[in-house]
Amino acid sequence: MLVTMKVKTDSPSSNPPTGKGPKDSKAPAPNERVGKVLQAAGEVFLSRGFAGASLETIVAKSGGSLRDLYQVFGNKEALFLRVMGELCEEVLAPLRGLALDEENRKLPIEDVLLAMGRTIMRVLLSPRALSLHRLVISEGPRFPTLGKIFFQMGPSSANATLAAFLENRAQGGQMSIPDPRAASAIFIHSLISDLHLRALTGGKVTRSEVEERVQEGVRIFLNGVRGTRAGNPGR
Repeated sequence: MLVTMKVKTDSPSSNPPTGKGPKDSKAPAPNERVGKVLQAAGEVFLSRGFAGASLETIVAKSGGSLRDLYQVFGNKEALFLRVMGELCEEVLAPLRGLALDEENRKLPIEDVLLAMGRTIMRVLLSPRALSLHRLVISEGPRFPTLGKIFFQMGPSSANATLAAFLENRAQGGQMSIPDPRAASAIFIHSLISDLHLRALTGGKVTRSEVEERVQEGVRIFLNGVRGTRAGNPGR
C-alpha cells in the first residue's frame, strides 16, 4: 500500500501542524495512507524501539506528512499502540489460527500435537516475532496495555485453542486430563522454554533442534516420564 503524498522540505515542528494544503486529485485513499504509515512505523519501532523512533523518520519512510500523521493518530504514543496491535495481529495470527475443525478432530492425537507444536515454534522463533517480543518486554512498563494485547492475542489464544482440543479428546475418552488449560500451558512451555530464551538473547536455534524438541515434547506429554510397570504405562 503506497502513497504519493510529498514530504515537506522545511524542518517539521514537534507540534501538530495546522492548516490544509491544496487538494490532490491523485491523492491516495485514507486507508492507503494509514496502511503505509503503520507499515513504516512498524519497521521503525521494531528496529529502534519507542524512545529511539522519531515521527520524522516514520514520515520520511511512509511518504506522508506530520500533519496527516497527527490528524489520524493523535500523537506518538497512540501511533505506537496502534502499530503494536497491528504487529501482534500479523505475527501471532498463525497461533490464533490453530482452530480445529471436524477434519482435525479425526486425526490421531499425536499428529495434531506435532502440527500445533511446529506451528507454535515456527511463529515464536521467527525474527519478526522475536523483535516484537523484545519490544513488548522493553516497553511494557511504559505501556501496560501493550503487554495485555500481546498476551491475549498470542499465548492466551494459543493456550485456549489447545485446551479446547484436549478437552474434546478427553470427553471422547481418548485422554484423561482434569485441567485442560493447565495441561495445554505445560505442553506449550515445554516446547519453547530454553530455545525461545536463547533466540531472544541473540543465540541461534537450528531447525533440527526445533523438530527434536517438538517430537520429544509430544512424546513426554502423551506418555509421561515414568517407566512402564506391569504393562500399565505412566503408572
